[in-house]
Amino acid sequence: MRQHFLALALLIVLGLVGAFISLTNETVDEKEINISSVDITHTFVEGEQGGYGTHTYTGAVDVPNSCYKITAEADIAESFPEQIYMNITLANPNIGSGTVCTQASTSLAFRLEVTGHQDAMLESVRINEEEKSFTLTDTVRY
Repeated sequence: MRQHFLALALLIVLGLVGAFISLTNETVDEKEINISSVDITHTFVEGEQGGYGTHTYTGAVDVPNSCYKITAEADIAESFPEQIYMNITLANPNIGSGTVCTQASTSLAFRLEVTGHQDAMLESVRINEEEKSFTLTDTVRY
């Protein structure tokens, strides 16, 4: 009888410890990140072929903890001038891994380079497949 009581007590303690660990390792799903607008800086550097060169888009977004990673990619419509559609992906590779992340807002910088005509336009910005409004600031063209 005493052995059954000790086994039951051990199971309860292990359950409580597991619940505590899962609460301290609380993570935020990528879909729950609330970003309404993105500030983006744009620079164009003309290449050797007149009128064509490299467009560089930079900015930052806030995420709930330092475990998040960011990638920025572009879809380019073959038109003249080109239409650029920026896709930013925020992901926490540690979700479900047991890794504890400090729950403090962190700013993640992104950079996207696209080759195209000097008149190419950034048409949209999506974060984790959700379209966002954006403010574009052009810097001096080189």
